Amino acid sequence: MRHGVTWTRTAQAAHTFDAIVIASVITLGVGGLLAARRDLTVQAAPFSVPLGLLTVLAAVPLWWRRRRPVTMLAVVLACTAVATAVSKPGLFVAQTVAEIALLCYSVGAWTTRRSAAIAFMAVLIAVLIGGTAHRGGNWLAAATDGIAVVALPAVLGYAARTRRSYLAEVESRLETAVRDRDELAGRAVRDERTRIARELHDLVAHHVSLIGVQAGAARTALDRSPELARSAFEMIEASSRSAVREMHQLLDVLSPEGSDSAPRTPQPSLARLPTLIDQWRATGVNIDAAFVGEYNHVPEALSLCSYRIVEEALTNAVRHAPGNAVRVSVTINESMVVIDVTDHGPTTDIRRTSIDGAATSGRGLVGMRERVALFGGTLTTGGLGNKGFQIAATLPYRRR
Repeated sequence: MRHGVTWTRTAQAAHTFDAIVIASVITLGVGGLLAARRDLTVQAAPFSVPLGLLTVLAAVPLWWRRRRPVTMLAVVLACTAVATAVSKPGLFVAQTVAEIALLCYSVGAWTTRRSAAIAFMAVLIAVLIGGTAHRGGNWLAAATDGIAVVALPAVLGYAARTRRSYLAEVESRLETAVRDRDELAGRAVRDERTRIARELHDLVAHHVSLIGVQAGAARTALDRSPELARSAFEMIEASSRSAVREMHQLLDVLSPEGSDSAPRTPQPSLARLPTLIDQWRATGVNIDAAFVGEYNHVPEALSLCSYRIVEEALTNAVRHAPGNAVRVSVTINESMVVIDVTDHGPTTDIRRTSIDGAATSGRGLVGMRERVALFGGTLTTGGLGNKGFQIAATLPYRRR
């Protein structure tokens, strides 16, 4: 059904319809010639090939009624005037009326409003003059003919053009809406993938780095201090369980079969930063931490973002500057969260970034920049001279 409706709007359907119209008009003209042979008032000559050929030629202008309706209407009116002058009364009347009506419809449907108005008035005047003369001065009958042959088809054509324009506008808006919807859906999918990748990176990088440091400490202390090694192994076990638990929680959110009743740990926040610092200190990392301000009035999303930035900054420091002291400063005031994580390790190429904070390498720095940009904040990352690396973030917010 839809395929058939679509086909009716194609050029092939228009040509097919025009061919049917022309064939119908020719049939009407030939039928009029045959009927005129039996009409004594017409006194027509017997049907002949020239008259039939003239009937066919008179219908040819209808083929261009869509592209040149005004011109074809003028041609038909001129041919009608010539035929009326040289032929016997009554011939070609039905065909002429049908062609004028069809072309008036085409003028209303396929031309501009100004062209249609001018053509309509000209044809109406011509029909009124010719009809009045043909009906012996009966102008009322001529006016009726003008309304039926000229005015009504022109109005119908104009209505068809208006409806066609309306449908085209509706389809255009629908296509735009569908395109915008698909674009928004694609953007949402890309954003969600980015968010998931960022969460997975932060989660895996932190726990794996923590496990790596603890495993190194356990290996070093295994022979000379079994109790210290046992403590390190216990921390590795706890870190592994925490990583698996958080991974399952993230996958449950993504999976459509995830159970809403499954127990879930709360999302990390600024309130858990002391615990995070203690985990790293337990592995032997020298961390000088300073927390100023209240966490309670910070929005949850920004609190999670701040936690992840500190987490990734510590992971970055332990990975690239092992054995060096790290200073962590988090200041919370009425309108922003200010984070500063600085280590005194070497400034290697893999940690170097451009002035505007765009990381040249490393997924962690890219993820931090995306998180900060999400909240309209600023991020500064870079080396401190020949030794040391700093990650500083400022996250504005409205107090809840």
